Amino acid sequence: MTAESKFSMRQGNQPLLAVKAPGKAPGSGGAREGQAVSTDAVVSGLQQILALEARFRAAKSVDELGYLAANDLRRLTGTRQSFVLHADGSSHFKVKTVSSLAVVERDAPLIRWIERLVGEMRRQNETAEAVEFSLPAYCDDACEEVQTYPFKYFLWQPLTLSDGTEFAGLLQTRERPFSTSDKQLTARLTGTLGHAWRALKSDRHLNPNGNKRRVYLAASACALVLAGALPVPMTSIAPIEIVAKEPFVIAAPLDGVIDSVLKEPNARVEAGETLVRFDDTTFRNKMLLAEREVKVAEADYHKTRQSAFFSEEARYQLAISSAERALKQAEMKYAQELLNKTAVKAPVAGVAIFRDKSELEGRPVVTGEEVMQIADPRKVEIEINLPVADAIVLRENAFVRVFLDADPLHALEGRIVRGSYQAEAQPSGELSYKLTAEFSGELQDVPRIGARGTAQVFGGETSLAFFLFRRPIAAVRQNFGF
Repeated sequence: MTAESKFSMRQGNQPLLAVKAPGKAPGSGGAREGQAVSTDAVVSGLQQILALEARFRAAKSVDELGYLAANDLRRLTGTRQSFVLHADGSSHFKVKTVSSLAVVERDAPLIRWIERLVGEMRRQNETAEAVEFSLPAYCDDACEEVQTYPFKYFLWQPLTLSDGTEFAGLLQTRERPFSTSDKQLTARLTGTLGHAWRALKSDRHLNPNGNKRRVYLAASACALVLAGALPVPMTSIAPIEIVAKEPFVIAAPLDGVIDSVLKEPNARVEAGETLVRFDDTTFRNKMLLAEREVKVAEADYHKTRQSAFFSEEARYQLAISSAERALKQAEMKYAQELLNKTAVKAPVAGVAIFRDKSELEGRPVVTGEEVMQIADPRKVEIEINLPVADAIVLRENAFVRVFLDADPLHALEGRIVRGSYQAEAQPSGELSYKLTAEFSGELQDVPRIGARGTAQVFGGETSLAFFLFRRPIAAVRQNFGF
């Protein structure tokens, strides 16, 4: 038995080198001469492989790499026609270079068919590995190209990134199957080709998914810039309270201490009903004292009047006695009026508005100090406390949208009618402008006086970017001065 080994490399469509090691030759000299020729051919073939790899590494552009892969590599593998394809920014592969062609016609039927063929082949073979197939695989049997294309056997060798993503590939065709040595040689040379390609273009530019992400990021950035220029109304959020419109203020008619409050908060009252009673001990005693002083003055007046008939001096004292009697009567009348004022009555009908009875009972007040309000529950308005930090430029009759805490899903609309010139300190210590707004149109359900909620106050138009970054811009200016 003789052992036979082969190593083949092809030039064009013919083997570049074929070495046979037969058994014993008839003449020892002939065997030595044949062996020497085979060794020279092997060395020459290896030199061509190394030279092609060197040209791959020395290439100055991706186009040059594509030309070398499509034309020079096929001479070593015996390929009849080669196609170099690359990712076009997505998962689709486009023909970049065709052997023996200077320019690729994008709309040529052959080019379109090759791209469809590679796309279907990659879809069915998800792993980035070499694929050998023959027509009509991955295409329709009735396809015209299947019937007319002269080469039946195909070899696909992908070019991958470090993470295994395919970014390009080499498709070789010929009329007979590819041998194992052809596949190994193709894998070796395309590995060098891929390394050189990645050296010219970074992985970030070659990754199809990365390109898609860059497109999405660029589109998103453009969309954000355009959205930032959209005009939107400048708005601010502020707390509100429903207050009575034109309420009647019940003020303390005298200096004293409130003895009792006869109505509950938010209770309905009628005109003439007693609301508050003051402690009348002092005023009642003053009234009693004034009555007694009046009686004394009247007695003195009557005595002086009787004496005037007989005494000249008594006639002179009569005028003084009459004046003193009138003075005491006036003092009694004043004391009576003060005593009557200790019972405060409602001048109009409405609802009594105050916080709590316990806060009023026993409380000393001075004349003119507000005790409570009487208001019509059907006449209300909106009191808005706009914080200074959220203050915006408001136009006349600025629009307001109100959301009550009791019904946050439904908005009430209104218009601002007046506002304070200076900010006022709130119980929380925050400075705010007090705005008053009226409801637009007639309300089916009038909000209860004292109801609270939130108002959205609308100002002039501005850009969306300024609306979103107004607070950060203000903070930067306040802290850094620019």
